[in-house]
Amino acid sequence: MIRARSLNKTYSENGRRVTVFQGLDLDCAAGEYLALMGPSGAGKTSLLQLLGCLDRPDEGSYELDGELVSDMAEEELAAIRNHKIGFVFQTNHFVDYLDLVENVALPGRYAGTGEPAAVRGRAVALLRELGLGHRLDHLPGELSGGERQRAAIARALFNRPRLILADEPTGNLDAQHTERTLALLEAVLDPGIALILVTHDRAVAGRAQRVLELREGYLQELPACAV
Repeated sequence: MIRARSLNKTYSENGRRVTVFQGLDLDCAAGEYLALMGPSGAGKTSLLQLLGCLDRPDEGSYELDGELVSDMAEEELAAIRNHKIGFVFQTNHFVDYLDLVENVALPGRYAGTGEPAAVRGRAVALLRELGLGHRLDHLPGELSGGERQRAAIARALFNRPRLILADEPTGNLDAQHTERTLALLEAVLDPGIALILVTHDRAVAGRAQRVLELREGYLQELPACAV
């Protein structure tokens, strides 16, 4: 599913160059569930943005689902993001004037597949599964932080992506909704789907098949006993 080799990435910050990755390698097979840990500022979100085709490496190659995406044009990357990747980021990026159903249905609208009624029906079904059936006609600004996070997960799952990238998806949730959210994410996993989840919570990370730590620009796999 994912094959990244020798990824280098630097940013300009206050007039100086900051190295985020240096020779980073990553493999993730279809059907794998990876947890990504590391100290704040280590570059975990930056790595997800690169894997989600929202950014490009300065050097190195990135293949997703057998395609070399690191050299694709922006139009091609947009299609990859819509059809193959589901995002759950810390900032939810909802459209403020659309109700919850329409926000969750946006990936289906952009993809142009399915009748409008069917697209709306899938959005409603996902929201109800995540315990948001009583919030369907509410605007994003009327929801709690935890409710917005659950709605973002519904939106990420809408197009049945091949790769799900989740950045602290349970960070704003209580124990009950953490369990419900993780169970839903894990339920969609099958031999054709990969999940990469960023977390600071060792209990959450311990549910994954593999745990990787990003530190000083490099990835290392953590043994089960260290999680």
